[in-house]
Amino acid sequence: MDCIRELELLINSHYPIVYFETLEEDRAETIINTVANNMGIMFFVWSATEGLIRKNYPEPVYDTKEPLKVLNHIGIAKINAIYLLKDLHHFIETPLILRKLKDVAQSLSGSKSTIIISAMDFKIPMELEKLIAHIRLALPNEQELKEVVLKTVYDFSRSPKKYLSIDSRDEILDRIVNNLKGLTLFEAEKALNKVILGEGKLTEENLGLVLRAKKEIVEKEGLLEYYIPEEGLTAIGGLNNLKIWLDKRKCMFTRVEEARSYGLQPPKGVLVIGVQGCGKSLFAKTVAKEWGLPLLKLDPGTLYNKYIGESEANLRRALSLTESIAPAVLWIDEIEKGFSYSANTETDAGVSNRIMGTFLSWLQDKKESVFVVATSNDISMLPPELLRKGRFDEIFFVDLPNDADRIDIFKIHFNRREFDPAKFDLEQLTKASEGFSGAEIEQSIISALYGAFSQKKELSTEIIMEEIRNTKPLSVTMSEKISFLREWAQERAVKA
Repeated sequence: MDCIRELELLINSHYPIVYFETLEEDRAETIINTVANNMGIMFFVWSATEGLIRKNYPEPVYDTKEPLKVLNHIGIAKINAIYLLKDLHHFIETPLILRKLKDVAQSLSGSKSTIIISAMDFKIPMELEKLIAHIRLALPNEQELKEVVLKTVYDFSRSPKKYLSIDSRDEILDRIVNNLKGLTLFEAEKALNKVILGEGKLTEENLGLVLRAKKEIVEKEGLLEYYIPEEGLTAIGGLNNLKIWLDKRKCMFTRVEEARSYGLQPPKGVLVIGVQGCGKSLFAKTVAKEWGLPLLKLDPGTLYNKYIGESEANLRRALSLTESIAPAVLWIDEIEKGFSYSANTETDAGVSNRIMGTFLSWLQDKKESVFVVATSNDISMLPPELLRKGRFDEIFFVDLPNDADRIDIFKIHFNRREFDPAKFDLEQLTKASEGFSGAEIEQSIISALYGAFSQKKELSTEIIMEEIRNTKPLSVTMSEKISFLREWAQERAVKA
């Protein structure tokens, strides 16, 4: 159900108060005005700076700037009207305002008059819970974003400075809209303006700039990081079972209609556990590139807030933003550091438990094509509820690379640095690096490069061997923990 129909239903159901959850005040006002016109009733907008003003009328109602006075006016007006009260939630903590709002709401019951409170975060007082309905304004859909793009294009095309030069506008429209998903209408317009004013045009060649402008906006709130993936799965050595599993499910993002007609549903995601430095995080980045999807990283540590209810609200905002950008990959690195049940709820007032509960519910019920890649180094901290079947499509275990995997890893890092792998003794390097993770192999090459440069020599097998001999890998320093991981994964996870 769209927002207009939902709001009409609530008003016709005689709810006296509606909490309209949104960051887009202007867009909310436009929607409410549409509803008022559809229903043939008056629409008033109030703010503490201007007072109560009837839509499309120049002057405010006399002496209605103060919250108590505007509520008094609504209570005695006895007309069918919608009242949008901007920022009223900031005043409701005052006992007198709360009491008056409750009195007015009770007097409106049974009529078609409704008070709408627009806000992003509003903790509904217990006294109002039976009188208030909650509606959330979703981020703009594709049609709304198309209208913003076409309006912006039209406005610039009329400019005497001739900022805009678009070829085959309709052919790139869908791609522009896809790059703008997840933004508010205001943010989408500003992103387009930035690209057009900076480049003088909006063409297929500079669509990447729209994506970068979007990246800046998404990251501004501090809940998600937006990555533009650069490397595919070929950048990872080994993990063959995981690569095969992913390749079979790629169709859900590249042949969507065909896959759906076959009865397939989008995959939920994978939990990847294993030894540090063996490619878990790199995998999350490369799968997004392989499937041609945007990659969002959620750091659970950014969710926590000292105010009651704020942490859960942060998580809901992050997940809502992710869904609005779908199809997408959501990467949760080291999930155990934020999504775990606390045995003693008194330590954080139960926040960890509620955060986990919110996440599990979303993971189980999400409708949008969001593929979750969660990684973990310490499965002992993960609750059983996260590990049970149905949460993730599969749990993969990433072990230390075997001989063949290490050869691939050496080749990848030599090629990345434009060295010919054939000039090195790969068999000797592979044997010497037994027990090394992929990250430790890469670091040995980097250290060897510094050594060769300082000695004014070419990089050689012997210089790399020296660095390998001087390294104590995690398989030695954390052997007990790795043994525990392997034992746990033997019966519970699929080898990656």
